[in-house]
Order: sequence, then C-alpha cells, then structure tokens
Amino acid sequence: MRVLSIDASLRNTGVAVIDANGGGKFQALYFGVIHNSATLPMSSCLVAIRDRLAELIQAHEPDCCALEA
Repeated sequence: MRVLSIDASLRNTGVAVIDANGGGKFQALYFGVIHNSATLPMSSCLVAIRDRLAELIQAHEPDCCALEA
C-alpha cells in the first residue's frame, strides 16, 4: 500500500509518500516541504499546495492519504 501523508500548513506543508510492502517493511519514496512565502495571499498558498499535491499524486499514484489534524 502506498500512502501520501500530509502535514498541512499554509506556509510550510510537509508531505511524504510511503510504501508499506508488508511484513512491517516501510520505504520512504518521497518527503519534502511545500514552502509558501509569508507575503503570499492565502488563496495563492492554497493553489500552490493543490498544484504540488496534484503533481505528487500523479507521480506516485498513492492508494490513500493520511492528513495530520
């Protein structure tokens, strides 16, 4: 199972893609931060986050998503 994990924030959203191969084995396929300038309007931040998440979903094809609340 492949999981897209998101730690949401307007300015610095943490993201990771993890593969769970069974038998307790996990592999980090991608991890990083979506950075947005402090001067960027909220609407522009949301668009930037959406665009990068769409790229990650297309590239890694996760089975599910986990969002930190």
